[in-house]
Amino acid sequence: MTDEREVFALGVLTEDGHPSFHPQNNTLLTDTYPDKYSERKILLLDEASRLQILGSFFSPFNYSKEVRCDLHPRWDREGKWVCFDSAHEGHRNLYLIEMGDHE
Repeated sequence: MTDEREVFALGVLTEDGHPSFHPQNNTLLTDTYPDKYSERKILLLDEASRLQILGSFFSPFNYSKEVRCDLHPRWDREGKWVCFDSAHEGHRNLYLIEMGDHE
């Protein structure tokens, strides 16, 4: 391991989030913080720096500041599913997205 750094997806990935790489390739999965409409997104960035929105989820106003519910998307061990937290249905819950053709 070195201290070297490299710019990644300059101008494509413009928001901070909770990133993780696919367990078998360099596809990046991340989320966003709420926008002005209180929507959080789950994003997929492939090796060619193509950005895809996997989903957009309303973040209820009573889930803000210390009790916010960040999406924290993460892969299963084989990269076939994405799991994420959300409160878009009015309560905290755990959700799954089957990735199938998104790899």
